[in-house]
Formats: sequence, structure tokens, C-alpha cells
Amino acid sequence: EIYMTDLIIDKWFANPVWEAHLDIDNNEIIEYAYDLKSKKAGVIKSNKEGWQCADIENPPKAYLTLIESINNILIDVHKTMGLKVEYPSYVKDSWLNINPPGSYNLRHLHPRSVFSGVYYPKVPKGECGDLIFYRDNLMLSYLPSYIVDEWNDLTSGTTTYIPKDSMLLIFPSWFEHSVTANLTNEDRISISFNTNYDF
Repeated sequence: EIYMTDLIIDKWFANPVWEAHLDIDNNEIIEYAYDLKSKKAGVIKSNKEGWQCADIENPPKAYLTLIESINNILIDVHKTMGLKVEYPSYVKDSWLNINPPGSYNLRHLHPRSVFSGVYYPKVPKGECGDLIFYRDNLMLSYLPSYIVDEWNDLTSGTTTYIPKDSMLLIFPSWFEHSVTANLTNEDRISISFNTNYDF
């Protein structure tokens, strides 16, 4: 006979993603985004065909409320990560994105920061650009798709978030990600950010 206790599984090296939905005046942010775009040239980083601007000047109250809300949420993020709350990280830089039809973002990460994230004030209906996260190890070299019976957090090489109006996502800055193409006929607007310590 074989005597065995219950089988226990520990999941190590997880990359968390925190999701929240905020009550922010999105119309004020959307109006500000288009006004800023009319005055400022965008920059090209991971974005393809979209407009991205980090030169935030005289942001409206809704934008400031958003940043304050993120900083408050970061306290809970630190707690759930097991980080010391007396050394919180704060939003150090943020930028506006206007992604027209056809635009997308290449796979990338955010160096020299702790957490990163995105907030969506305007999300058109349809496939407007999903956020895809990538596993950061060689698991797929050892688990080819034809042997996988169930895709889950142990077997999947990617995970996908479909944007929604007023959705906030926060994730570790080392978590590689990309954004699929906006296949709608409208712009998708988002605010991205990085955090760091105030030392």
C-alpha cells in the first residue's frame, strides 16, 4: 500500500497584475489629450502609428486625481507584494497615448522603474488593442503546445487583457508586454505611467 498526504503545489516566480476601475472624469482627460496633441509632436518608442506624449503641461483636475488615485492604490500593491510600506513608490512619469486605427505597440518592458501601468479613459467597441503579457522564461521550449491539455497560469506563455473604459492595470516594470493593433474605426486613448522610489 502507498500512504500519501494531500498533494501541495507552490507557485513561484509569479508576475502579478493588479486591476481596478476608477471613477474619473474621462471626458476631461480625453479633451485634454486631443488639445495636447494639437500642440505637441509625439515621440516614437514602442508605439507604431500612434501618438505618445510625455510632455504633460497644466493637466486638468481629472488627470491629477488619476495620479493621486494610483499613488494611493500603490500602497496596497506594496502590501500584497510583501514590500515595506514605509518605502512606497510613486508615479514618477506618465504619458498620454492616442492610438488611431491600425496602431499598435511592440513587445517591450520599462527599465529604471518599479511598477508600470495603464489607465483607459476611452476604449472604442470592438478589437481596439489588447494588452498581452509574456512569460519571462524558457518554459515554451520545454512545453510545446501539442502536449498541453489545459492552458493556465502554469502552462501559458502569454496572458491577455482586453481594455475597458476606466480600467486601471498595474504590473511590475520587468513584465514584458505588447499591444495588438486597433482594428476599430476610432481612437483608443490611454495614460501610461512608471513608478519609482522617492529617495
